[in-house]
Formats: sequence, structure tokens, C-alpha cells
Amino acid sequence: MRPPFPVRVLGAAASVAVRRLLAVLGIMGGRGAGKTRAGAEWVRQVVEGSLPLDRGEARRVALVGETFDQVRDVMIFGDSGILQCSPPDRRPVWKASERKLIWPNGAEVQAFSAHDPERLRGPQFDAA
Repeated sequence: MRPPFPVRVLGAAASVAVRRLLAVLGIMGGRGAGKTRAGAEWVRQVVEGSLPLDRGEARRVALVGETFDQVRDVMIFGDSGILQCSPPDRRPVWKASERKLIWPNGAEVQAFSAHDPERLRGPQFDAA
């Protein structure tokens, strides 16, 4: 049985160095390979600080999927989604009317659909 909130394997310095080197990372795998979980953990890593209310590296993140329903149902509410991967003291709140997750530290993740790319115009993001 895997722990619900895994300990980060890389040290902080190595993690920062890897993120600076890799501007784009693609994950390919079949069903059950852990793509959604990896993405959810990455989002948590960039928006959360050391303590629940500490700032992370990113304050605004765009979460883009094929459709908005897939982003919401899989990436946010799914079994390996952001809400399931977040410990209770760091769990973000879903604001459906704004299509965004808001963390206790003020970080925001906004959901977008690839079918409506015009919605991405305007907002500025630290990560996507």
C-alpha cells in the first residue's frame, strides 16, 4: 500500500535545478501509469511552500486538458487528482463559478479546455 501523501524523493536544491533545466516535460504511459498523479504532485510542489501558509514558487497556474469536464473530473476531483493528493492542511478549495482551485496560501490554479484556447488570452501564469 502506498502512502497517501508521498515524501518528496529529490532534495530541494536538486528539485529546483531539474525544474530550471526542463521547461517542458512530457509523460507518456498507459492506463494506470501514474500520469495524473505525477501532474497533481507537480502542481502541489510548485504552489505549496514548506508550511501550509508559505508561498510556493508559483502563485498562478494554468491547468489545461482536452475538455473542461476532463480537467475537473480527472485532474482535480479524480482518484489521483489534486484534491485527493492534498493533505487536509493544504487542501485547496474548488470555486466552480471561477473554474479555479484556491490554496490556503493564496495560490490559484485555473482550469482551461483545449477546445476553447481563447480563454487563455489575457491571464498571466507562473506555470502551466
